[in-house]
Amino acid sequence: MKKISIVDDESLIRFSLASLFREPRTELYSVETGVEALDAVRDHRLDLCFLDIHLPDMNGLDIMTALRAISPWTRIIIMTGSLVTDKMMGTIRDNAHCLITKPFDLDEVGAVAARLLAPG
Repeated sequence: MKKISIVDDESLIRFSLASLFREPRTELYSVETGVEALDAVRDHRLDLCFLDIHLPDMNGLDIMTALRAISPWTRIIIMTGSLVTDKMMGTIRDNAHCLITKPFDLDEVGAVAARLLAPG
């Protein structure tokens, strides 16, 4: 069973990404805030986390760092529609597996997720 978390305060993004993974052997945890994201990673052994940088309660990069400490096996895809500074990119490079920019192509995101979820 694959466990995937989608962390974004935009309901359309959560809905769109969730549509890629609606299958019987996948558990989805779709949340809006950083607190909910950290709860999900503590309560479930997540395989993959889509994580927006800008959330209403916490900075996504801080969440990413905490997530990495709690669950080093979870693959992280950072999402943003904003400019990424060199400093931010360094943090992303050190802690995430991929950065995707909004708006994104769902087929491409699905292909990236499939590669990250593939065994080995």
